[in-house]
This record gives sequence, C-alpha cells and structure tokens, in this order.
Amino acid sequence: MKTIHCVTLALILICGPLGTAEPFYYGSNGQVRLSIDSSLVAFQFDFSLTSEAQDSLIGVISRVDSIASEMPVPPTFTIAHLSVQSDYYAFLDSLRDITQILLAEPYYRTGSGMPMVAGDEICVGFRESVATSEIDSIVSAAGCSIVNSNKYGEYVIANSPLSRMPVLELANTLFLLDEVA
Repeated sequence: MKTIHCVTLALILICGPLGTAEPFYYGSNGQVRLSIDSSLVAFQFDFSLTSEAQDSLIGVISRVDSIASEMPVPPTFTIAHLSVQSDYYAFLDSLRDITQILLAEPYYRTGSGMPMVAGDEICVGFRESVATSEIDSIVSAAGCSIVNSNKYGEYVIANSPLSRMPVLELANTLFLLDEVA
C-alpha cells in the first residue's frame, strides 16, 4: 500500500490520495480523521525576520485577530485567531503571496477536538528502482528540498514557498506518483 508520511511533532500523518474529502493521520489507535478549523491559521515567517518585524507584519494582515499563544504549534510556526472565517483557502493563498511568510498551513482538529498543525516536512518512500537523480528532480519540481534520507529509499522532504500548497496537499500530490512506494 502506497503511503506518504507527514512529520509533525510526535505524530506521523498519513495522507490518502488526492481529492480525499477529509484529511487523516494514523496514530497508535488507528486512523484519526481531521477537520479544518477555519478560525485559526498556521504560518511560518521568513527566518530572517526579527520578532518586531513579525509583530508589525501581523498587524497589517486584516483577518488576524490575535496570536493564539495558547495553542499547540510546531517550533517554527505561529498560530493566529482569525476574525473572518469565510473564503479560508483564498485567505491561505493570500498569505502565501506575502514574501515574509514562508508557509501558510490549515489548522486541523481531530474528531475529539484535539488541535494540530501538519508542519512543514513529510517522509516519502520511493521505489528501489528510482534513481537518486530522478528523486532529486521530483523533489525539485515540487518546489521542495530533501532534508534527509536513508538506505531504504525514505526521504524527509521540506515544504517551501515554491510549492504553493499545504503540506498535506503536497503529500497527496506525491502519493499519486508511480515512483512512490
């Protein structure tokens, strides 16, 4: 069975084929369905921005009500409460157009209401027959970079602004490739 793993904190997300209505991940108790919480958004600032510059930028994003410092978040992400929840995906796209924001990700909730962010890395297993140069080309064409790999053809791939998509969508896109195990 073909799977793509999305790495976040201590969770491994497993994403189904492109077009799956609901994202999900596999935990120790099996499959856990996710829903998008449109009252929150996760974004990653350009690492060169000072905290003052980040605060200033947050102040000009019209829908951001406040920073959600009480919410669980991967180390390089910021979570914000939104004042308007309509047109959520268009808003995510508008955040991706801001050069000082590297990534904009949906904020998810499990069926039990537990909050989570998918993060910015996925683990992809490629077939043994796929050459390293071909893997490099696939990753580059997706607008991503390789963080790490092992001798079993498993690669940790970092999402980037060039991909212009959330990490779960990236995982689903790569899932469809014949080169992925």
